[in-house]
Amino acid sequence: MKKIGFDFPQEPRKTALYNAERRYQKLLSERLERPFEPIKTSNFGEYNMAVNYLTSVLEEAKAIEKVAIFNIDHMAQIKFTGVDAVELLDRVLPANVQSMKVGQCKYTLLLTENGTVLDDLIIMRFNENEFILVINAGHDITDEERGLTADVDFIWKFKKEDENVEAVDISDKLVKIDIQGPLSYKLVTKLYGNQVVKNRHKPEKNMGFFTFNEFEYEDEHYIISRTGYTNRWGWELYVPVAVAEVQFKRIALEALELGGLVVGLGGRDENRISAGNFGLPLNGNEYDKFHTPVNAPLFNAAIDMNKEAFVGK
Repeated sequence: MKKIGFDFPQEPRKTALYNAERRYQKLLSERLERPFEPIKTSNFGEYNMAVNYLTSVLEEAKAIEKVAIFNIDHMAQIKFTGVDAVELLDRVLPANVQSMKVGQCKYTLLLTENGTVLDDLIIMRFNENEFILVINAGHDITDEERGLTADVDFIWKFKKEDENVEAVDISDKLVKIDIQGPLSYKLVTKLYGNQVVKNRHKPEKNMGFFTFNEFEYEDEHYIISRTGYTNRWGWELYVPVAVAEVQFKRIALEALELGGLVVGLGGRDENRISAGNFGLPLNGNEYDKFHTPVNAPLFNAAIDMNKEAFVGK
């Protein structure tokens, strides 16, 4: 299973917002009345990704002071459905999937049989028999020559023959745009309305951390989560690919009006690191397939050691 794009290593893959980012960069130079400079990019997770549009230090500050917009379309989404989906995922993942409520997100890991880390991910529960796993870039590919195994293929090894489960890569249908910072609430509610961030169980309150909502906007279906991986007020928007460029432009323009910026990988990593033990680890840095996660950040949040069994325990 592979997100649509250009095959690696011939050419890095491109996100669905590749062209929209370049239009933003032109607009940014006009707004700031400065000579146009191309986006600084790097190959990240087999994608051509923006490192920064201005400077990483300036962009990092916007998530702290104003609002920061991140193109996270390089991450993939795998939907698991079927009456036995919960059994399979609970058997493999170290999080307690059985206990998850509808509308809840959990941060967890995908471990090898030896207890080292293949990937870290977010799991969301949509109903009793439907889950979406949000996984890292490049983890949607199985390539034996390069020693790569897609997360879904690894999980599938532990499926029992008679289990009713289906796994579908829906990454080409959704585009993930993250909106972080103290003014993120103002931006989201202005563009999409107050109701999209309300707690589904207690509508008089806003969404809690590690929950998500679904909503309709102009006849399109969206998902919005609040995992707050920068340890700041923030939201993650899953936008239908058909309207992703239009919505990215709306979001970026509103961010500029609020004094914010679109932020590249450099600023995002600085934010993640500055969040300390409350920011999410980066797979390949704090976690990798050669080490166990015992001393890594968020170990207790990612792994339920009270579970009787899971892959890698």
